[in-house]
Amino acid sequence: MRCGTFLMFAVALLSASCGDEDPREGDPEATDRSEVTTYRDVGAVCVSPRAAGGDHVQVVLDDCASACAEVRGSCEIVVRDGVIELEASGAATVSDASAPCRAECQPVVAACTLPPLSDGAHVLDYADRSTTVTLPVAEARSEVLSDPDTVGCDAAPLLE
Repeated sequence: MRCGTFLMFAVALLSASCGDEDPREGDPEATDRSEVTTYRDVGAVCVSPRAAGGDHVQVVLDDCASACAEVRGSCEIVVRDGVIELEASGAATVSDASAPCRAECQPVVAACTLPPLSDGAHVLDYADRSTTVTLPVAEARSEVLSDPDTVGCDAAPLLE
């Protein structure tokens, strides 16, 4: 009887370990192959003029996200006591990090529009950094705050 019980246990153990099932199935962290990179208040700030009024602001959060990533960015501008306060965030999501991907980069860019402001010098605060911006912007694109970790404004598409 003892041998029979042991034999049944051994057969059950072997049959449970044989098969095509992923032993990690049911563990969402182990079976999820997506990869998400998030960004908050990093990167280069670029300002470009807009014909209809209100200059464009772009923040290049990352200049080299995976070409396979779905990228999104957003920014918010609040003017307090004459100071332009800018916040930006974004994400690059690769659905299947194990899938083959082209070895190319794409930028993660947050874009928004400055509210109507008087012409002249304004302080812009972003990510614990400040600079003075002269409005309206005359150049096609001005990098007003650079970031040593990104290429900068040249990585972002030019808004019209």
